[in-house]
Parts: sequence; structure tokens; C-alpha cells
Amino acid sequence: MDGEKQHLLTPTREYRTYPARFYILLSFSMLSFFQSLVWLTYSPIADQAEKYYGISEATTELLLNWGAIIYVATVPAVMFISNLKNGMRISVLLAAFMISFATFLRCIPSFAPGYFFEGGWSDTDGRSSVATFALSLVHIAQIINAAAGPLVCATVTLVSSTWFPINERTTATAVAVLFNNFGAAIGFIMMPQIVVGFRDMPTLLYVHAACGFASLLSILAYFPNAPPTPPSPAAQEEGCHQGQTFKEFLKDSRAAMSCVPFMLIANGYGLMSGVFNAWSGILSSILSGQYDDNQAGWFSFASTIAAIIGGLLIGPVADRLPVVQRNFKATLLILLVFCFLCFVWFTLSFPVSGVPAVLPSNFWTVAGSITLSGTFMGATYPLFYEFSVELTYPVREATSAGVLTFFTNIWSLVFLFLAPALPHDIVNTLMALAAALCLLLVACARESYRRRAFEQRCVHQRIDINNVVDQH
Repeated sequence: MDGEKQHLLTPTREYRTYPARFYILLSFSMLSFFQSLVWLTYSPIADQAEKYYGISEATTELLLNWGAIIYVATVPAVMFISNLKNGMRISVLLAAFMISFATFLRCIPSFAPGYFFEGGWSDTDGRSSVATFALSLVHIAQIINAAAGPLVCATVTLVSSTWFPINERTTATAVAVLFNNFGAAIGFIMMPQIVVGFRDMPTLLYVHAACGFASLLSILAYFPNAPPTPPSPAAQEEGCHQGQTFKEFLKDSRAAMSCVPFMLIANGYGLMSGVFNAWSGILSSILSGQYDDNQAGWFSFASTIAAIIGGLLIGPVADRLPVVQRNFKATLLILLVFCFLCFVWFTLSFPVSGVPAVLPSNFWTVAGSITLSGTFMGATYPLFYEFSVELTYPVREATSAGVLTFFTNIWSLVFLFLAPALPHDIVNTLMALAAALCLLLVACARESYRRRAFEQRCVHQRIDINNVVDQH
């Protein structure tokens, strides 16, 4: 490709890393954390939210589902924005402003008179104008925060590639991806502790607004688009081709969508992670017959934390072991096999379509199957992102990550639409089936490491250039 050939002729003599990269990763990851926290606001405290706003369970579910709906609608625009000149900085600043503004909007109704009365915002004559105003602001705020989702989720590999060297990229990607999951995990635990009764709702909204504003300040304080000197050949290539036109963006998108191995990977990841996200959201209902809400909540929390631990463990391993760097597909297949077996273990621990449970079930076996499945699944997340970049290079990182997360949210919506009509035991079976299909799709994908090959050629040519310069 023309750009690749040009940089192979003129590689930089030196690649550098800066301590500021850790601040960049932390501030970006915390922004992603808060976006997820705000998205999940009402689900862990659904009963109190329904009392406070005088809304139905269906409305509470819609406030959550705005996340996937708006993500699918806005991710193409985010992919384009991220590839503009200074696109990463623009995307992150825009996300920070949107999240902060959304949390502020939700606080406005709390200042209206008469909101502390039994029955929340509804009155005896039907929904008042104040109630309509309050609920409208809540929906608008959730939509704005949902639109910020692609800005922090589709740019994770762009951040790691721009700021981190080759031997730290997967770890940086793991941190950025999994902090979004961590926001949801903390939300499940924190929000019921703050909102004991519906009158406590304003306190939670003020806490979220303060967190959103703090995150905005951290981004405004320091978040350049790129370091002065690139940390790797791929980062140099990205920096030299900033300012993508709309025509170039469409060409990049077509290139990604026409890459068969990548589309297999994207659909496999999207299917498994999308179904897993929806399955985790109804896990308490699945377990309600045998475990109380508190135990079911801790199971969900343990699954999410296990996924985070799994991802954080695989990052350094992939960065430091050449055998993993050259075998993303094999590593993914091994992790997916164990993940599938854990979901089968969980599924067979409960009755299925009237057939008694095949495996013995108690608190510890359920906890073990959920925790281990979360660990293996979390370990696949950063590998899917990095493998996608390798398969589609020189397509921009934000484009491949955008397509990857697009399919996640598509499958989440499909599963959320189907789940209410299905028995809970069938839902468990579908989760195991999704893991099996993901395993099959990954197995069918032909692997290639185009970015790594490009960087190795650049490094070798740089050594040759340095030898010539030194001789003179």
C-alpha cells in the first residue's frame, strides 16, 4: 500500500515512550468507567427508581436499553470523527463533555418543588407537567450518555497504539476495555447502598454529576492527541495519515467489512459478548428460584470482576510472550474452549426444559462456574481487539474497534428482545450455544498479523539506516 511503502523508506531513527502515557490511560479508562456507571444507573435500583419517577418497569428497562440502541445508531459517526485530524482528542473531549452534561441534566428535576412525596413524581390526576419534564430530561440524559459510549469504546485500540510501545499495547487495551465493565460492576454494588429508599435518588444523581465533572476536568487538564515522538512504527504511520476524508473513511470501512477473517472474528465476539452482557443483566432472575436477590447480585458482581481479572492477566502475558503474540487465534481458541465448558457446567447445574439437573448444584458450584466463565471470557476481550487490528491493518484502529463493538450491541439488542419470551433455562442454553458458535467462527478465521509484520520490516530497515549513518 502506498502509505506503507512510503514509511518503509523513511522510518524514524528513534521511537520513544513517555510517562504521561499512564496518565492518558488512567484518565481515558476512568472516563469509560463513568460512562458505564451512568448507563447502569437505574437497573440495580429499579424499584426505587420506579417509585421516585412514578414509572413502569418497562420504562426502567428502556433507560438501560438506550445504551445499545444509541450505540448502534452513532458508532459510524464516531468511527469517522476518530479518524479526523486530532480525532482521538476530539472524541475523548466530546465524550467527557457529553457524560458530564448528561449527569447534570438528570439533577435538574431534583430542584423542582414537591418532589419528596409518596408516589414520586406522579399525582392523583395523572402525570403532571413536572413529572413529564423530569422523565424527559432523564431520557435525554441517558441518550446523550449512550451516544458517548462509542467515543470511549471504539477508540480503545487507538489510544493504546498511539501512546504505548509494542510490548505494552495489549495490556493498555485490556485496561481501557475492562474499566468499562468495572463501571457496571461497581454500579451493581454501590447504587443500592446509596439509594436505600426512593428519597435517596437525588444523592446518587449528585454523586454521578460530581464524578462526571471530575472526569471532564482530568481530560481538560491534559489529553494531547499523540506524544511528540511515536512509540512504534504503527503509531508513526497513524500520525502521518491523520485527517481522513469521508471518502477515505468509506474506503477504510469497506476494507474492514470485506475482510472475511475479521468479519468472522467480529461476529463471534459480538455474539458471545453481546449475549453475555444481556445474560448477566437477567442473571438474578435466572437464579431467583434458588438464591435470594443479594446472593444473585454477588454472583453477577463476581462474574464481572472475574472478567476484569482475566483480561488484566492476559494483557502482560500477550505483551511479553512471543508465542502468544504470534498466535492470537490459538490463544483465543484455548480460552473459548474453557469458557464454553464453564457455561455448559452452569447450564447443566439447573433443570432444562423439565429435565432435572445433570450436575450437582450448590452455592459454591454455581459461584465456581460463573467466576471461571467470567475469567476466561474476560481474557478474550483484549485479544479480540488486538487481533482485529492485526487482521485489518492498515485500516485505522478506531474503524476495526467500531465494527467490533457494533456487532456486540447488535447481538445485545437481539438477545434482549428475545430473552423475555424465553424460559430462563433456555436462556442458559443459549449462552452456552453462543460460546460454541463464537469458538466455531474463530476456528474458521484465517489468521494474519499485518501490523506486526509491517512494524518488523520498519524496525529492520531502521537498523540498516542507522548502520549507514554510523558509518559516515
